[in-house]
Amino acid sequence: MAQYDAIVIGANNAGLICAAFLKRNGLKTLLIEREDHPGATAITTEVEGMPAGYRFNLAATGQGWVNPMVVEKLELEKYGFENFGLNPSLTTTFGDGNYLSIWVEADKTIEEIRKFSEHDAEAYKDFLHKWQPFGVMMKQSMLQDAPGFAQMAGAITSSVDGKIAFRDIFFKGMKTLVYQTFENDYVRRAFIPLLEGSSEYPDNTTPLFMIAHLMTQFGAIKHGYAGLIDAFNKAAVDQGVEFMYNTTVKRIIVEGNKATGVELTDGTVITADKVISNLEVNNTMLNLVGEDNIEDKKYAHQVKDIRYKAQGITLSMAIDTMPDFGFPEDRFGGWFGFGPDYKQVETAYYQYNMGRIPDDLQIIGYMPSYWDDFYAPEGGQCMQFFVFPVPYDLEDSSWDDPAKKQELYDKFEKKILEYAPNLEGHVIGIQGYTPGELHDKFDMTNGDIMHGSMDWGQLMSFRPMPGYAGYRTPIKDLYMSGAPVDHGGLTGATGLTAARAVLTDMGKDDL
Repeated sequence: MAQYDAIVIGANNAGLICAAFLKRNGLKTLLIEREDHPGATAITTEVEGMPAGYRFNLAATGQGWVNPMVVEKLELEKYGFENFGLNPSLTTTFGDGNYLSIWVEADKTIEEIRKFSEHDAEAYKDFLHKWQPFGVMMKQSMLQDAPGFAQMAGAITSSVDGKIAFRDIFFKGMKTLVYQTFENDYVRRAFIPLLEGSSEYPDNTTPLFMIAHLMTQFGAIKHGYAGLIDAFNKAAVDQGVEFMYNTTVKRIIVEGNKATGVELTDGTVITADKVISNLEVNNTMLNLVGEDNIEDKKYAHQVKDIRYKAQGITLSMAIDTMPDFGFPEDRFGGWFGFGPDYKQVETAYYQYNMGRIPDDLQIIGYMPSYWDDFYAPEGGQCMQFFVFPVPYDLEDSSWDDPAKKQELYDKFEKKILEYAPNLEGHVIGIQGYTPGELHDKFDMTNGDIMHGSMDWGQLMSFRPMPGYAGYRTPIKDLYMSGAPVDHGGLTGATGLTAARAVLTDMGKDDL
């Protein structure tokens, strides 16, 4: 008899939720984590050497909405968990006194756009109508296996408008879609921050990033990742999950094409009926399982073909005054970004593809200390940014050179001061990990925070690879969870759905 019904590898957000739901449904569950704390990259903390009282997101930027089923079933609110919406969703400032906010309320956004163009205000109405069915499908798929290409086509293309939408999201780049929809230069530039997460030029980037942001509200969590992971962890503990911290898995034991447990680095063997990995697919299959133990050689080949490419990084900035980005203070109730012209953006991506830190870094971020005093002491503010594109492979050096990190910090600060010159002399700290540090500290291949590049070849039913979308692998009783197989962010949904796959295979349907 196995020692455990299930072993979960990795106490990140998905691992905690997966383990909690497995135990909630009667499975004796062990969660193994190599660090001395849960959360992995979801860290909000003070940093040694930085001003006291300022807390930074070191490796991940946004927080988002935790899935309502996760909140309800695990009773997260009793652990102090609080999720709330951000509004406006995004304010883009242009550096010349002009700005444009995208609000949760469509009518308010339309009036913002009308300041720049009557035509574009009407075009935005049509734009939202056009993408509404896709937004509904995205929400419905959050707790299901990703829909296949044919399924998506069938759901969307029942009308001429649907066929147009299907063509645009799959076969047009974001820049082309924006330019064909809107006429005013400011309106077009307002969407530049929504390139975040892309490793491609604006016209090679799928519009999915932009549409997903427009169709779903941005969210935040009280006390940031500290509050998120604290609630997830307490829920797992209360369910009765057993934990092993400071423990590294050396290999996943596979016998007769079936996972039977794990071996730790100290030689200890722990047996289990089911093993669920939250590590990247290549790390799980090639390092922990071993290619020789994968009978399906086509699957092994596909694992080696997964593309990992750094897109950008999280940088946090501590300041001792309110920033003035040229928009009203109430816009700090949501995200904000900068809207240079598209030529500047394309130059940045050219430099990125040449292995250089772009001179004109692109930025989207928020100031959580505006609504949560957890982040900064009185009189101070802490801003969190996703800074992109930032390459992993450098043309003339490597991230081991401290001068490259300083170059990155200097260019980041220069960009912030360009849009908020009143911060000159008021920046008292910058923190974050380079792509090299993300690779070395968190095993993010090539510093890829998405755990697999987010292009259509690796999204939806093609994630992590064709034929193996979802949580199962060709090795019996070995499952995958988290962003490498289903990029649901920090919603807890990927852990829940992985648990559902395990339970379904055991004949247990009720989460």
